[in-house]
Amino acid sequence: MSEGSLQQRLVSFLRSVIPADPWQLLLLTGSVCFVVASRLSWRPPLATFSLFDAEKSQQYQAIFLRFIVPTTLLVLFAGFAGYFVCFSPGRNPVRRVLLSVMLPALAGLALALSGFISTDRPYVSILDRSLKANRSQIFHLLPWTSSPGFHFAVAGFISVGIFAVLMQLGSARLPLSLPAGQSVNAEDSALSLRVAMLIWVLMGPYLLAATIPTSFMFAILELSSWLTTPVHNSIFERASSAIQPLLYLGLAYAILGRPFERTLKTSVRLFPPRYLLIAASFPTGIALVFPLTSYLSYRASWVAHNFAKTTSPHSVARFTNPDPWLSLLVISALFEEIVFRGVLRTYLMRQYGVFRGIFLTGMVWAAFHFHGDASPRMTDRGMLWQLGIRIAICTAHNFVFSWLTLRSGSVLPSTLAHALYNLFIFGGFGPRLPWKVEIEIVLWGLVALLLFRYWPIHAPEPELEAAPGSAPEPAT
Repeated sequence: MSEGSLQQRLVSFLRSVIPADPWQLLLLTGSVCFVVASRLSWRPPLATFSLFDAEKSQQYQAIFLRFIVPTTLLVLFAGFAGYFVCFSPGRNPVRRVLLSVMLPALAGLALALSGFISTDRPYVSILDRSLKANRSQIFHLLPWTSSPGFHFAVAGFISVGIFAVLMQLGSARLPLSLPAGQSVNAEDSALSLRVAMLIWVLMGPYLLAATIPTSFMFAILELSSWLTTPVHNSIFERASSAIQPLLYLGLAYAILGRPFERTLKTSVRLFPPRYLLIAASFPTGIALVFPLTSYLSYRASWVAHNFAKTTSPHSVARFTNPDPWLSLLVISALFEEIVFRGVLRTYLMRQYGVFRGIFLTGMVWAAFHFHGDASPRMTDRGMLWQLGIRIAICTAHNFVFSWLTLRSGSVLPSTLAHALYNLFIFGGFGPRLPWKVEIEIVLWGLVALLLFRYWPIHAPEPELEAAPGSAPEPAT
């Protein structure tokens, strides 16, 4: 295949996974900004508060936090509403965007500004020689110089506002759609709506629903005075991580109904045993690259400079955070494989073909993690980089895990690969090296490329509404 032909195919593929109306990316981008903004820091640097005396510093921080809590909730609601409008714009999309997305975001930004203003109330005399210092305080308190959360919320507001103007002018439209997708007949229309609802729940409201049962359990145990030791607290935290996957499955079943039950039966089943070895080899082999490379480098340096002078270096292929509770990661991995590789990929592949369906599944999977990836410790640049990393790593993993599912006819091999990858990450396996995550993404991408290039998928994928007794033969 010529280089020009490869580039044309790549450009054609990228265009096929972009919405039919590219302006819809503005609404999606704005919604993502709102969702991550709710988890980023909204307060000025602590050094700013330290410019005041201790009593006023505590007072101003308390005032500021009273404004920021409702601010983050309003902004988060705007993000969820933005996702929802993408799939269900209603009869008047412009009005729905304005009232359900932009109005809550504007209210949140107004509260944030009020919080910034409230922390700068001290009266300053014009004869005070420290006027210059107080002006410096005011400058540091300005949100656009100190707050990543405010930055992302403003960016989201501007992005959604531009999209609303374009819709009003007739240059943009909703709902979200992709070009050249397979037409949806009357029998599939109801299923399409349920799948869209599932995607929306996974990208947004799920993270709120997941906190309800665990918060309820925590309140009961707190009242019973059982959580009195760090050991009990640790047990509760680990147990809550096992409860949430059950909620995932319950929500998916409640939304999809019998199609989910049928897909569950056809995706969780026996498979050729060799796929266990294949599935385990991918995350294990990539995880061993870094300790082996580091060990060989140290070994070569020792032979060249310190041979017979010091003891030989030891391997660093070990876990820095061993914890038997990490075995619970297999539960969350199983859920994600059932929902994403079992249900969503099946439907999206049927609608858009193999590669587009797999790619779109990876995008939804990445959006599922966006809110959890954000942290109050992140800067603007760090958050943007993390979003890019999340999209890249979910895309690479999704192609490998989808290949395992399609070739074996079951989500269990991909569950093993997914769980092992999580174990190596959360267990702190191997040395900490610069650009380690980026190198891992490249390695997973190469694995995916080799798998689909030399062991392609040939067998047709079963339909989501297949009869209960019809199970596909494993792809060969």
